[in-house]
Parts: sequence; C-alpha cells; structure tokens
Amino acid sequence: MPSALEIAQGRSAPLSSSLFYSVQTRAPLFSAFDFRTSATKNFKSLSLISLPDSAFVDYNEGFTSSNARFALREFQCSLIGGIIQAENITMREWNESHEGHDWFQIQTETKILADILNVERQLIKGTSNDAKGFPGAKEMTPFLSGNTFTMTDAPDDYDFERSVLNVAGTTANTATSVYSFAFGPMQCQGIIGNAGGSGEIFEIGEARQQFLAPDSSQPTKTSEHTVMQIHGYVGLSVSGHNQQIEGQTVPTQYSVRRAANITKDSGKTLTDSVMEKLATSHETGVMPSLFAMSARSGDQLAASRSHTAVHINLGGGGDARNNSASVTPARPREWEGIPIVYPQPNCIGNTDAIES
Repeated sequence: MPSALEIAQGRSAPLSSSLFYSVQTRAPLFSAFDFRTSATKNFKSLSLISLPDSAFVDYNEGFTSSNARFALREFQCSLIGGIIQAENITMREWNESHEGHDWFQIQTETKILADILNVERQLIKGTSNDAKGFPGAKEMTPFLSGNTFTMTDAPDDYDFERSVLNVAGTTANTATSVYSFAFGPMQCQGIIGNAGGSGEIFEIGEARQQFLAPDSSQPTKTSEHTVMQIHGYVGLSVSGHNQQIEGQTVPTQYSVRRAANITKDSGKTLTDSVMEKLATSHETGVMPSLFAMSARSGDQLAASRSHTAVHINLGGGGDARNNSASVTPARPREWEGIPIVYPQPNCIGNTDAIES
C-alpha cells in the first residue's frame, strides 16, 4: 500500500514529492503510514458487517442465495494549513549570501514539516492533540470494560473484537501505549482529501506581495513581505469507521490495536510476549502492517531479550577481574518482519495516566 510520498510521486506532483521527501525522516510514522486519496473533501469507506451464508448441500437440492453485508459510510477530512510569509529585505540578504538555499523555500519546507508532524500526532492522539482535527488511533481503541483483554486472555476468547491489551502497569503517570495497524482499503488508511486538479497533495497558493508589520506589537511599522497560503485535507479511516460525532459509540473494528498501561513496573514493561499477544489480536489470519511505539518501549523490548556476553583480552597490564561485559541488543526496527517506527517524542508519550 502506498505512503503519502509514493502517492505524490505516482501522481507526478513534483512539489509535494520534494517536500515530503525532505521531511520524511523527521516524521517516520507519517512517512510509513498507508494513505489513499479522495477527489473531494469527504471520503467514503466500506465496512464488512457479515460474510455470506455457507452450507454443504445434497445433489439436486440447489443452493441458497446470500450476500455479504456491508455498510457504506462517509466522513469529512479535516482542513490543515497556514500562511507562509517572509520579509523581503531579509530574504534578499539571505539569498545573496546563501546561493542555492532560498529563504522562502526553507520557510515552505519548515511549514510543511510542522503540518506533517501535527498530522502524525493526530494519527495517534486524535482530538486530544487538536480538537478541530480528525479522531486518532487512541480514540478508536478506547479503554472500556468491554473492549479490553489481558495477558492471560486469548484474543479469540472475545472473537477478536476487543482492541486494547491491558499490560496492567500501576505507577501513576508513567504509562505508554504500543499501537499496531493493519493497513488496507477496508482496514486502516490515512486519507488525503481534495486531491484532484493539479495532483499536488497540498494546495499551495500564488506568492503575493503585501505590506505587513514584522512586529505585531507595532502594527504601524510595516515592510514588504512575500506571502503564500498552503493547505490540505487529511482524515483517517479505521475499518470503515471514524468517530466524528461527540458521544458516538466506538464501533467494533479489527485493524487498530493498542497495548496500554506499559510502565517501568516489574513485569509490566514491553516484551516479546506482549508483542505476540498484540500482533495476534487483530483477527484470524490477519497480522499488523506496522507497530508504533515510544523509544522507551523500544529500549524495554531490547532489554527483555537475551544479552550477549563479550570477553575482552586486556593484555598483561589489564585488570583480569573486569574483562567481560554484557551487551544489550539494539533497539529493534522490526518484529517478526513487521516494521517498528518510533515517532516524535510528543506523539506517543511515556507519562500517560494509568487507564482503568
């Protein structure tokens, strides 16, 4: 499935491609996330409700007609963007002494980076990051009594309908979550809306000249600026659902899972056992496409694995009592072949409240 960068490249959108490429290492979750486009500001998602009936029959008995049941839903993308402005005298001074590093291009790239980092946070935190944005993965995996399972439960005990694994750490304000996503058109995808016309993912307006106050506290002192607007439409589809209405019941979905209440408490850290339970909780035969976690969780996962003993030959003048060490495995970049990404620190925190 394509990332936003791959979509931009496939649509021959040179501006979006170059901007996404320049910031992709700074926003690893956004860069790795599966996206699709919508020609309008809205997007439609198809959700499977039930499979067709199936039965064996006798010869000459005939077959019963049945169909799969689907629900077609429509949601709205969220608008994100802003104004890029550069004071012309300062911009010319910079460009004259920094050939090949255009000041307005730098301002554009940093604005795109800020928006992409905001989208990355929104994919996880949802409206707790920005109330005007789309709901995120944490909202689609609520910690409710009928939506959690534990390390001693088998995911199929609840027909894979529960989406939160409670690791059960207890130390206040030290919790984090690990997320797993199964990507696909009827599973989990980010949405880039209003992606028609020029093919660019973000719509970038015409650069205009305008007199503005460099210091907003002194509005009568103005100078000429180059000003440009940039905006785009982004959404998230989770198994054909999106919690857009306040108080709406979060539906059963199988494409996003979360391991919650991971702390530093003994036996409540991230281990391969937690990863296995989380990975197998999606649905029979479905494995996640991507894991997202904090750096602390990655370090815990590495520390839970076997350490390598290293013996050092110190020579005649060395200290024979201190000639060995235990080397911790590196922070993993994949689990059983499934990529692990570590988003920006304020995307998945390590100081969340204990959920109950």
